Formats: sequence, C-alpha cells, structure tokens
Amino acid sequence: MPVPAGSLGLRFRSVQPTEAIITYAEGCDGAPASVTLSFRAAPPRLEQSVPGMIPPGIVEAEPVIYVQTFLDGEGRFSRSEYLGGPRSLLPAALEALAKWSARPVRINGVPIGNPMILQIPLK
Repeated sequence: MPVPAGSLGLRFRSVQPTEAIITYAEGCDGAPASVTLSFRAAPPRLEQSVPGMIPPGIVEAEPVIYVQTFLDGEGRFSRSEYLGGPRSLLPAALEALAKWSARPVRINGVPIGNPMILQIPLK
C-alpha cells in the first residue's frame, strides 16, 4: 500500500500499548533526541456481516473462506487475498464480504486503515 513520506508504522499484538517512543540520531535546537507519543487505540468492530450463499450444486464439508483484507478508514473491506478454504466458494465469499461493514481501527478517535484476516462463513 502506498505510504506517505515521513510516515511511522506500529504493529502490536495481544497488548494494547498506550505510547510510542521515537528516538532520533540527535535532537533539534537543543531538544531531547527522544519523544514520547501517547495514544488511545480502539480495535475494529464488525457492524454488519452477511453470510455467503453456497452456489447450487457445490457441496463442501467446511464452507468457510479465509481472506486477508484491508479495512479502510470508512469501514469498507478491499484488496482481499485468498488464504484458505474451498476455492470453489471464494467468489461467493467475496460477494458476501462486499456487503460487510465495520467500525475501523481508531487512534485517538481518528479512523485508520488496517489489514486483517477474516473468516467468511457460507450457508
């Protein structure tokens, strides 16, 4: 994904940090070389999910598709990549995912884009 020059990226699991410390090679105009940025992170929340419909004539033991997708700041899913499950159900799963919406990740109340892995059930 395109990233603007000067951007910072943070990745964290299990524990939700509340600050990031950035250390520069040297400070500017006598300022310290390190700066602490405090933040509040709110996780994404699925608001609407529609199960996919198995196409007629297709029978699968486990009708679940796994995708890596990108949840944008507007709560829409895009750029989905197949990870697993019956490939015969992938088109139906992606059609269902197009109807999903979520509350995006928010940092200090500002929505941001976020990659994620989803399970899309089909019935």
